Amino acid sequence: MQITATVNINDVFAITTWNDTAQQFPLTLVFVGPVTQGLTITEGYDSTVYDAATVVDTPGSYDFSIGISENINDFYLQRSDNNASRMWVTLDGERLFEGVDYTVEGDYLILASGTIGSAQVMVIEQYTNNVVPDAMAFRIFQDMRGVQATYRITNATTTTLTQALTSTADVAYVTNAAALSAPDLAAGIFGVITIDGERIMYRERNTALNTISRLMRGTAGTGADDHDLGAEVYDTGRGNLLAEQYQDYVISDSSLGDDSTTVFYAPSIEFADFLDSASETAAVEVYVGGTRQYAFSDTTATSQYRWFVTDFDPLAVEFVVDSTVYPPLQAPAAGSQVTILVRQGVTWYAPGATTASDGIALQDTNTVSARFLRGA
Repeated sequence: MQITATVNINDVFAITTWNDTAQQFPLTLVFVGPVTQGLTITEGYDSTVYDAATVVDTPGSYDFSIGISENINDFYLQRSDNNASRMWVTLDGERLFEGVDYTVEGDYLILASGTIGSAQVMVIEQYTNNVVPDAMAFRIFQDMRGVQATYRITNATTTTLTQALTSTADVAYVTNAAALSAPDLAAGIFGVITIDGERIMYRERNTALNTISRLMRGTAGTGADDHDLGAEVYDTGRGNLLAEQYQDYVISDSSLGDDSTTVFYAPSIEFADFLDSASETAAVEVYVGGTRQYAFSDTTATSQYRWFVTDFDPLAVEFVVDSTVYPPLQAPAAGSQVTILVRQGVTWYAPGATTASDGIALQDTNTVSARFLRGA
Protein backbone atom coordinates (compact mmCIF):
# COMPACT_ATOMS: atom_id res chain seq x y z
CA MET A 1 0.00 0.00 0.00
CA GLN A 2 1.40 3.36 -1.02
CA ILE A 3 0.24 6.66 0.50
CA THR A 4 0.21 9.32 -2.22
CA ALA A 5 -0.64 12.28 0.02
CA THR A 6 1.72 14.09 2.36
CA VAL A 7 2.21 12.22 5.64
CA ASN A 8 2.81 14.14 8.85
CA ILE A 9 4.47 13.05 12.07
CA ASN A 10 1.96 11.43 14.46
CA ASP A 11 -0.60 10.82 11.70
CA VAL A 12 -2.67 7.73 12.51
CA PHE A 13 -3.50 5.15 9.87
CA ALA A 14 -6.21 2.51 10.36
CA ILE A 15 -6.14 -0.49 8.03
CA THR A 16 -8.97 -3.03 8.00
CA THR A 17 -8.57 -6.38 6.26
CA TRP A 18 -10.81 -9.44 5.89
CA ASN A 19 -9.60 -12.94 6.65
CA ASP A 20 -11.46 -14.85 3.93
CA THR A 21 -10.08 -15.38 0.47
CA ALA A 22 -13.36 -15.18 -1.41
CA GLN A 23 -13.71 -13.18 -4.57
CA GLN A 24 -14.97 -10.16 -2.66
CA PHE A 25 -16.55 -8.32 -5.64
CA PRO A 26 -16.65 -5.03 -3.69
CA LEU A 27 -19.07 -2.19 -4.38
CA THR A 28 -18.54 1.18 -2.71
CA LEU A 29 -21.47 3.59 -2.49
CA VAL A 30 -20.92 7.17 -1.30
CA PHE A 31 -23.84 9.42 -0.36
CA VAL A 32 -23.23 13.13 0.35
CA GLY A 33 -26.25 14.62 2.05
CA PRO A 34 -29.64 13.00 2.41
CA VAL A 35 -31.47 11.00 -0.21
CA THR A 36 -34.34 12.97 -1.71
CA GLN A 37 -37.56 11.52 -2.96
CA GLY A 38 -39.92 13.31 -5.31
CA LEU A 39 -43.66 13.42 -4.62
CA THR A 40 -46.53 14.73 -6.70
CA ILE A 41 -49.60 16.23 -4.97
CA THR A 42 -52.73 16.35 -7.10
CA GLU A 43 -56.06 18.07 -6.30
CA GLY A 44 -58.79 15.58 -6.85
CA TYR A 45 -61.56 16.54 -9.26
CA ASP A 46 -64.39 15.89 -6.78
CA SER A 47 -62.62 17.57 -3.87
CA THR A 48 -61.99 20.93 -5.57
CA VAL A 49 -64.59 23.61 -6.32
CA TYR A 50 -64.92 23.81 -10.10
CA ASP A 51 -62.84 26.69 -11.50
CA ALA A 52 -62.19 28.06 -8.00
CA ALA A 53 -58.95 29.59 -9.28
CA THR A 54 -58.80 32.22 -12.00
CA VAL A 55 -55.15 31.52 -12.92
CA VAL A 56 -54.09 28.30 -14.65
CA ASP A 57 -51.67 26.02 -12.77
CA THR A 58 -52.50 27.48 -9.40
CA PRO A 59 -54.34 25.74 -6.55
CA GLY A 60 -57.99 25.40 -7.45
CA SER A 61 -57.39 25.48 -11.20
CA TYR A 62 -58.34 22.58 -13.46
CA ASP A 63 -56.27 19.42 -12.97
CA PHE A 64 -53.81 21.18 -10.68
CA SER A 65 -50.82 19.25 -9.28
CA ILE A 66 -47.52 20.18 -7.75
CA GLY A 67 -44.25 18.29 -7.24
CA ILE A 68 -42.32 18.41 -4.01
CA SER A 69 -39.25 16.59 -2.61
CA GLU A 70 -38.61 15.17 0.82
CA ASN A 71 -35.55 13.78 2.55
CA ILE A 72 -35.60 10.06 3.44
CA ASN A 73 -33.25 7.68 5.22
CA ASP A 74 -33.49 4.83 2.68
CA PHE A 75 -30.24 4.27 0.75
CA TYR A 76 -30.46 2.23 -2.45
CA LEU A 77 -27.81 -0.55 -2.45
CA GLN A 78 -27.87 -1.33 -6.19
CA ARG A 79 -27.83 -5.08 -5.39
CA SER A 80 -30.41 -7.64 -4.41
CA ASP A 81 -30.26 -10.35 -1.72
CA ASN A 82 -27.98 -8.26 0.46
CA ASN A 83 -26.35 -9.64 3.60
CA ALA A 84 -26.14 -6.86 6.18
CA SER A 85 -23.37 -8.66 8.07
CA ARG A 86 -21.10 -8.35 5.03
CA MET A 87 -21.28 -4.56 4.83
CA TRP A 88 -18.97 -1.91 6.20
CA VAL A 89 -20.97 1.27 6.81
CA THR A 90 -19.60 4.60 8.05
CA LEU A 91 -21.17 8.02 8.62
CA ASP A 92 -18.64 10.85 8.67
CA GLY A 93 -15.94 8.25 9.34
CA GLU A 94 -17.69 6.62 12.29
CA ARG A 95 -18.61 2.99 11.78
CA LEU A 96 -22.29 2.04 12.02
CA PHE A 97 -23.47 -1.40 13.11
CA GLU A 98 -26.19 -3.68 11.78
CA GLY A 99 -29.30 -3.92 13.94
CA VAL A 100 -28.32 -0.88 16.01
CA ASP A 101 -27.60 1.90 13.56
CA TYR A 102 -29.19 0.48 10.43
CA THR A 103 -31.19 -2.36 8.97
CA VAL A 104 -31.34 -3.81 5.48
CA GLU A 105 -34.69 -4.44 3.82
CA GLY A 106 -34.59 -5.74 0.28
CA ASP A 107 -32.44 -3.44 -1.83
CA TYR A 108 -32.30 -0.61 0.73
CA LEU A 109 -30.28 0.25 3.81
CA ILE A 110 -32.40 2.16 6.34
CA LEU A 111 -30.76 4.40 8.93
CA ALA A 112 -32.20 4.17 12.41
CA SER A 113 -31.27 7.80 13.14
CA GLY A 114 -33.32 9.21 10.28
CA THR A 115 -32.11 11.43 7.47
CA ILE A 116 -28.55 12.71 7.43
CA GLY A 117 -27.50 16.33 7.15
CA SER A 118 -26.66 18.03 3.86
CA ALA A 119 -22.91 17.98 4.59
CA GLN A 120 -22.71 14.47 6.06
CA VAL A 121 -21.07 11.61 4.14
CA MET A 122 -22.40 8.05 4.19
CA VAL A 123 -20.11 5.32 2.80
CA ILE A 124 -21.40 1.78 2.26
CA GLU A 125 -18.91 -0.97 1.35
CA GLN A 126 -20.58 -4.13 0.06
CA TYR A 127 -19.01 -7.53 -0.56
CA THR A 128 -20.28 -10.65 -2.25
CA ASN A 129 -22.28 -13.05 -0.11
CA ASN A 130 -20.19 -15.96 -1.38
CA VAL A 131 -17.68 -16.76 1.37
CA VAL A 132 -14.97 -19.39 1.04
CA PRO A 133 -16.03 -22.18 3.42
CA ASP A 134 -13.75 -23.55 6.10
CA ALA A 135 -10.95 -25.75 4.83
CA MET A 136 -11.33 -29.51 4.81
CA ALA A 137 -8.78 -32.18 3.98
CA PHE A 138 -8.57 -35.80 2.92
CA ARG A 139 -5.80 -38.17 1.93
CA ILE A 140 -5.69 -40.39 -1.15
CA PHE A 141 -3.25 -43.15 -0.19
CA GLN A 142 -1.77 -45.47 -2.82
CA ASP A 143 0.11 -48.56 -1.69
CA MET A 144 2.92 -50.44 -3.45
CA ARG A 145 0.38 -52.43 -5.48
CA GLY A 146 -1.21 -49.29 -6.86
CA VAL A 147 -4.37 -49.71 -4.79
CA GLN A 148 -5.84 -46.36 -3.77
CA ALA A 149 -7.98 -45.54 -0.74
CA THR A 150 -9.37 -42.24 0.48
CA TYR A 151 -9.26 -41.24 4.16
CA ARG A 152 -10.74 -38.18 5.80
CA ILE A 153 -8.56 -35.81 7.83
CA THR A 154 -10.39 -34.04 10.64
CA ASN A 155 -9.34 -32.08 13.72
CA ALA A 156 -10.96 -34.72 15.92
CA THR A 157 -8.73 -37.48 14.49
CA THR A 158 -5.47 -35.55 14.20
CA THR A 159 -2.79 -34.92 16.81
CA THR A 160 0.92 -33.97 16.89
CA LEU A 161 4.18 -35.45 18.11
CA THR A 162 5.35 -34.17 21.48
CA GLN A 163 8.77 -35.77 20.98
CA ALA A 164 10.82 -36.37 17.85
CA LEU A 165 10.34 -39.86 16.39
CA THR A 166 13.35 -41.66 14.90
CA SER A 167 13.06 -44.13 12.03
CA THR A 168 13.62 -47.08 14.40
CA ALA A 169 11.60 -45.90 17.42
CA ASP A 170 8.98 -48.25 18.84
CA VAL A 171 7.03 -45.66 20.88
CA ALA A 172 5.48 -42.41 19.63
CA TYR A 173 4.57 -39.62 22.06
CA VAL A 174 1.61 -37.51 20.95
CA THR A 175 -0.43 -34.59 22.25
CA ASN A 176 -3.70 -36.52 22.38
CA ALA A 177 -3.68 -40.29 21.94
CA ALA A 178 -7.47 -40.35 22.31
CA ALA A 179 -7.69 -38.80 18.85
CA LEU A 180 -6.27 -42.05 17.43
CA SER A 181 -8.14 -45.32 17.01
CA ALA A 182 -7.87 -48.05 19.62
CA PRO A 183 -6.35 -51.28 18.22
CA ASP A 184 -8.35 -54.50 18.50
CA LEU A 185 -5.77 -57.23 18.13
CA ALA A 186 -8.27 -59.99 18.97
CA ALA A 187 -10.17 -58.99 15.85
CA GLY A 188 -6.97 -58.54 13.86
CA ILE A 189 -7.31 -54.74 13.75
CA PHE A 190 -4.19 -52.63 14.21
CA GLY A 191 -4.15 -48.88 14.73
CA VAL A 192 -2.90 -46.98 11.68
CA ILE A 193 -1.41 -43.49 11.39
CA THR A 194 0.53 -41.50 8.83
CA ILE A 195 3.25 -38.99 9.67
CA ASP A 196 4.94 -37.01 6.89
CA GLY A 197 3.91 -39.67 4.39
CA GLU A 198 5.08 -42.68 6.42
CA ARG A 199 2.37 -45.19 7.21
CA ILE A 200 2.79 -46.68 10.70
CA MET A 201 0.77 -49.42 12.37
CA TYR A 202 0.60 -49.78 16.16
CA ARG A 203 -0.54 -52.47 18.57
CA GLU A 204 -1.01 -50.45 21.76
CA ARG A 205 -2.48 -47.08 22.67
CA ASN A 206 -2.15 -45.43 26.09
CA THR A 207 -4.45 -42.43 26.55
CA ALA A 208 -3.06 -41.70 30.03
CA LEU A 209 0.54 -41.41 28.84
CA ASN A 210 -0.51 -40.20 25.36
CA THR A 211 1.58 -42.81 23.57
CA ILE A 212 1.19 -45.40 20.86
CA SER A 213 3.64 -48.28 20.86
CA ARG A 214 4.73 -51.64 19.44
CA LEU A 215 5.00 -49.94 16.11
CA MET A 216 5.31 -51.44 12.63
CA ARG A 217 7.23 -48.84 10.63
CA GLY A 218 7.09 -48.00 6.93
CA THR A 219 4.11 -50.19 6.02
CA ALA A 220 2.29 -50.50 2.67
CA GLY A 221 5.38 -49.52 0.71
CA THR A 222 6.17 -46.30 2.58
CA GLY A 223 9.62 -45.70 4.01
CA ALA A 224 10.46 -45.48 7.71
CA ASP A 225 11.82 -42.02 8.45
CA ASP A 226 12.67 -39.57 11.23
CA HIS A 227 9.91 -37.14 12.24
CA ASP A 228 10.31 -33.84 14.07
CA LEU A 229 8.65 -32.61 17.21
CA GLY A 230 5.29 -31.09 16.31
CA ALA A 231 4.76 -33.20 13.17
CA GLU A 232 1.10 -33.87 12.50
CA VAL A 233 -0.18 -37.39 13.18
CA TYR A 234 -3.22 -38.45 11.13
CA ASP A 235 -5.44 -41.38 12.04
CA THR A 236 -5.82 -43.49 8.89
CA GLY A 237 -7.61 -46.38 10.52
CA ARG A 238 -10.84 -47.95 9.32
CA GLY A 239 -12.96 -45.34 11.06
CA ASN A 240 -11.61 -42.66 8.71
CA LEU A 241 -11.78 -44.77 5.56
CA LEU A 242 -14.38 -43.55 3.08
CA ALA A 243 -17.02 -46.20 2.41
CA GLU A 244 -16.22 -48.57 -0.44
CA GLN A 245 -19.06 -47.37 -2.67
CA TYR A 246 -17.53 -43.86 -2.70
CA GLN A 247 -13.97 -44.99 -3.46
CA ASP A 248 -12.42 -45.19 -6.91
CA TYR A 249 -12.41 -48.76 -8.16
CA VAL A 250 -11.00 -50.90 -10.98
CA ILE A 251 -12.89 -53.07 -13.46
CA SER A 252 -10.69 -55.67 -15.15
CA ASP A 253 -10.58 -58.93 -17.07
CA SER A 254 -7.58 -61.25 -17.37
CA SER A 255 -6.63 -64.14 -19.65
CA LEU A 256 -3.44 -66.01 -20.65
CA GLY A 257 -1.30 -65.48 -23.72
CA ASP A 258 -0.24 -68.38 -25.92
CA ASP A 259 2.38 -66.86 -28.25
CA SER A 260 -0.11 -66.51 -31.10
CA THR A 261 -3.37 -64.94 -29.87
CA THR A 262 -3.37 -61.21 -30.57
CA VAL A 263 -6.97 -60.21 -29.72
CA PHE A 264 -8.06 -60.20 -26.08
CA TYR A 265 -11.51 -59.33 -24.71
CA ALA A 266 -12.70 -57.61 -21.52
CA PRO A 267 -16.46 -58.31 -21.30
CA SER A 268 -16.71 -56.76 -17.84
CA ILE A 269 -15.84 -53.31 -19.20
CA GLU A 270 -18.78 -51.52 -20.80
CA PHE A 271 -18.76 -48.23 -22.66
CA ALA A 272 -22.50 -47.69 -22.83
CA ASP A 273 -22.19 -43.99 -23.63
CA PHE A 274 -19.31 -44.34 -26.07
CA LEU A 275 -19.01 -41.16 -28.15
CA ASP A 276 -15.34 -40.40 -28.70
CA SER A 277 -12.94 -43.28 -29.27
CA ALA A 278 -9.94 -41.11 -28.40
CA SER A 279 -11.19 -40.25 -24.93
CA GLU A 280 -12.43 -43.75 -24.18
CA THR A 281 -9.20 -45.39 -25.35
CA ALA A 282 -7.20 -43.17 -23.00
CA ALA A 283 -9.04 -44.75 -20.06
CA VAL A 284 -7.96 -48.30 -20.97
CA GLU A 285 -4.87 -49.84 -19.35
CA VAL A 286 -3.28 -53.09 -20.54
CA TYR A 287 -0.81 -55.22 -18.56
CA VAL A 288 1.17 -58.27 -19.69
CA GLY A 289 2.85 -60.31 -16.97
CA GLY A 290 2.15 -57.50 -14.49
CA THR A 291 3.94 -54.85 -16.57
CA ARG A 292 1.95 -52.08 -18.15
CA GLN A 293 1.99 -51.98 -21.94
CA TYR A 294 1.22 -48.86 -23.92
CA ALA A 295 -0.96 -48.21 -26.94
CA PHE A 296 0.57 -48.30 -30.41
CA SER A 297 -0.21 -44.60 -30.79
CA ASP A 298 1.73 -43.67 -27.64
CA THR A 299 5.24 -43.09 -28.94
CA THR A 300 6.44 -41.43 -25.72
CA ALA A 301 6.54 -44.64 -23.64
CA THR A 302 8.67 -47.76 -23.93
CA SER A 303 6.63 -50.92 -24.25
CA GLN A 304 7.46 -54.57 -25.09
CA TYR A 305 3.99 -55.11 -26.51
CA ARG A 306 1.90 -52.61 -28.46
CA TRP A 307 -1.88 -52.68 -28.74
CA PHE A 308 -4.89 -50.77 -30.00
CA VAL A 309 -8.63 -50.96 -29.26
CA THR A 310 -10.58 -52.86 -31.90
CA ASP A 311 -14.09 -53.02 -30.40
CA PHE A 312 -16.21 -51.67 -27.56
CA ASP A 313 -19.03 -54.22 -27.32
CA PRO A 314 -17.40 -56.00 -25.62
CA LEU A 315 -14.12 -54.15 -25.25
CA ALA A 316 -11.31 -55.80 -27.20
CA VAL A 317 -7.66 -54.94 -27.74
CA GLU A 318 -5.38 -56.29 -30.42
CA PHE A 319 -1.61 -56.59 -30.03
CA VAL A 320 0.52 -55.48 -32.97
CA VAL A 321 2.76 -58.12 -34.57
CA ASP A 322 5.58 -56.68 -36.64
CA SER A 323 8.90 -58.44 -37.22
CA THR A 324 10.32 -55.61 -39.32
CA VAL A 325 10.94 -53.32 -36.35
CA TYR A 326 13.50 -53.65 -33.57
CA PRO A 327 12.81 -55.00 -31.13
CA PRO A 328 10.12 -56.96 -33.00
CA LEU A 329 6.53 -56.71 -31.81
CA GLN A 330 4.95 -60.05 -30.93
CA ALA A 331 1.82 -61.55 -29.42
CA PRO A 332 1.91 -62.00 -25.62
CA ALA A 333 4.13 -64.92 -24.61
CA ALA A 334 2.64 -68.25 -23.64
CA GLY A 335 1.56 -68.37 -20.00
CA SER A 336 1.78 -64.60 -19.49
CA GLN A 337 -1.27 -63.01 -17.91
CA VAL A 338 -2.94 -60.30 -20.01
CA THR A 339 -5.05 -57.87 -17.98
CA ILE A 340 -7.27 -55.17 -19.44
CA LEU A 341 -8.69 -52.62 -16.99
CA VAL A 342 -10.27 -49.22 -16.54
CA ARG A 343 -10.28 -47.15 -13.37
CA GLN A 344 -13.68 -45.81 -12.35
CA GLY A 345 -14.38 -42.83 -10.12
CA VAL A 346 -17.42 -41.87 -8.03
CA THR A 347 -18.37 -38.23 -7.62
CA TRP A 348 -18.67 -36.88 -4.08
CA TYR A 349 -20.65 -33.85 -5.25
CA ALA A 350 -24.36 -33.38 -5.77
CA PRO A 351 -25.03 -33.51 -9.53
CA GLY A 352 -26.33 -30.54 -11.49
CA ALA A 353 -29.15 -30.71 -14.00
CA THR A 354 -26.76 -31.43 -16.90
CA THR A 355 -23.38 -31.53 -15.14
CA ALA A 356 -21.50 -33.85 -12.79
CA SER A 357 -21.61 -31.21 -10.03
CA ASP A 358 -24.06 -28.49 -9.07
CA GLY A 359 -21.14 -26.15 -8.37
CA ILE A 360 -21.43 -26.18 -4.57
CA ALA A 361 -18.10 -26.61 -2.78
CA LEU A 362 -17.38 -29.99 -1.19
CA GLN A 363 -17.34 -28.26 2.22
CA ASP A 364 -21.02 -27.33 1.76
CA THR A 365 -22.22 -30.30 -0.29
CA ASN A 366 -24.81 -32.43 1.50
CA THR A 367 -23.96 -35.84 0.01
CA VAL A 368 -23.14 -38.76 2.32
CA SER A 369 -19.52 -38.88 1.13
CA ALA A 370 -18.98 -35.12 1.55
CA ARG A 371 -20.44 -35.13 5.07
CA PHE A 372 -18.18 -38.04 6.01
CA LEU A 373 -15.04 -36.40 4.65
CA ARG A 374 -15.58 -33.22 6.64
CA GLY A 375 -16.59 -35.16 9.78
CA ALA A 376 -20.15 -33.82 9.83
